[in-house]
Amino acid sequence: MSDSLQNRIVNLIPSEDLRNVIKSTAYQLTDIALLSTVYYCAPDFASRIEYLQMLEAVFTGEIKAYITRIIETQHQMLDAFLRNETGVAFELHIKETPDAYDETYLCSSFDAAVKMIPLFYQEYDSNETALSRYRIVKRRIFSAQEGELFFEDYLGEAVLLPGEIIHSVEMNGYCAENCDGLCLDCERYCVRRQDVLYPVFAGHADAVKYREHDGSVGFGVVLQWDDAPTNECYIIPLDCEQVRYHDFKNAHYAHEHVPSVFVERISVDRLSDKMQKDYLAYSAFLKENPAWT
Repeated sequence: MSDSLQNRIVNLIPSEDLRNVIKSTAYQLTDIALLSTVYYCAPDFASRIEYLQMLEAVFTGEIKAYITRIIETQHQMLDAFLRNETGVAFELHIKETPDAYDETYLCSSFDAAVKMIPLFYQEYDSNETALSRYRIVKRRIFSAQEGELFFEDYLGEAVLLPGEIIHSVEMNGYCAENCDGLCLDCERYCVRRQDVLYPVFAGHADAVKYREHDGSVGFGVVLQWDDAPTNECYIIPLDCEQVRYHDFKNAHYAHEHVPSVFVERISVDRLSDKMQKDYLAYSAFLKENPAWT
């Protein structure tokens, strides 16, 4: 693995703080960490495939075979999702911003769903922004024919970015890991395993912002007990009820495990006035009551 390829992969990480600490400490990501970074941090489907192919070209043995299966599975899922089938509908979800109402439209095909997006903006005299997100869910339609059995309608979904760019696709029944349901004891290569480790960059009680799956941004407080490499941050959201009402002894019940790649520190003055006051009060509580962390 060349340093230049690791640097290119590290630059995919959204967290500037994590990128900087990896580079400043010359931290070497493991093979599975490099693969996981590509899988979760690539900005869209096409670039994910591109970086996977780069890793496939330099790795050997079992992990190379695993990457080959991931690439094949990604293409299989995309082909299966785009395929028109009898008795299937495509449910388009439009969110102009992460906090906007989820507008939903039932479409006859993937192409029809994509064509609906600009028509939506035309109808409501609005414009797509960098925060706009689209989710297309592929569902089976129940026909109630005699003898037909109950079935779950969800088949899979695709997430689209502004500009009708496919970000990711998931389909039921496709798995590159050949999973057998024994994840806790599994020793196979897998991007979902917990031993994908990154260096720690946030200190105990630091204020942070983090990105949610839907593109929205949250703000919170990191609880950090040691400097051991980890794949996630333990965060108490600043908008949770326990922090807003200063029930700090019970704040741990609202904690979230957020992947480190989507977290970065922020200065307190970037928070709203209410969040600043809550943060300062909670951080003071943490300092005075270490047993409650």
